Amino acid sequence: MPEGDRTGKHGPKLDDEMGREAEGMVRGGGHAEEWRQPEPVSDDLGRDPTSRGASMPPGSPPGMDPDDVQTRSAVAQSLLGVRYPASRSELIDHAAAGHATDTIMSMLERLPDRDYENMADVGEALGLGRERHRF
Repeated sequence: MPEGDRTGKHGPKLDDEMGREAEGMVRGGGHAEEWRQPEPVSDDLGRDPTSRGASMPPGSPPGMDPDDVQTRSAVAQSLLGVRYPASRSELIDHAAAGHATDTIMSMLERLPDRDYENMADVGEALGLGRERHRF
């Protein structure tokens, strides 16, 4: 620290130490804001699910096509709030109380008479495929 910058308040040794600690804040830059840098994206088009060259259509998990996804979503909306495990009749009653469409009601009426553990179980029984983790 130059001679004129010393305050004399703490003594030369402590003044120098405090100056070194504050140097990063005074100068700025460096590693202080490294978190603002975006992470690099992989150039491997076959493995990066966000790349434009990915083989899967957007929003379609493996084993399901976009129509399956739309239908499964409509069924899930009709069954929103149902408590699982639920029987076939409980699913039908819940969907009817929520004013489900005729299409959804006819699909649920074709379900085998058994208990269903969750929406994925219902979707699989309807032939809509079972969604697996995408990443």
